Amino acid sequence: MTKSTVSFGSRTSPFSGHAKPPKAGPFSKDRPFSKARPFILYAIFIVLVASNILMGLTLTMSPEIASLFNTRTDPVLSAYETRILHLRMEVDRLHSRQQVQTGTLNLRMQELLQEQ
Repeated sequence: MTKSTVSFGSRTSPFSGHAKPPKAGPFSKDRPFSKARPFILYAIFIVLVASNILMGLTLTMSPEIASLFNTRTDPVLSAYETRILHLRMEVDRLHSRQQVQTGTLNLRMQELLQEQ
């Protein structure tokens, strides 16, 4: 039996028989754009933070969300003030009625004392 060998051309590697070539590091001179990458990462980070801040301001300034933070709503406040006014009027009426009753009691006491 004969062995047949197939050849696909003569390709020889300059590193044949030697150790593997060293890999390029992240900031080596062999990699293109190696100095621009940190700048690009910082720029992207700054853009994302700025967009988050702007989105937060936009949401808090919108009327729907601002109404949630606003504790003094006009209809509720006016209804509360009206209720307080009615309660004060009721208390004043009760005080005046009590004063009239005590006044009439004092008059009756004086009449009884005069009769005796």
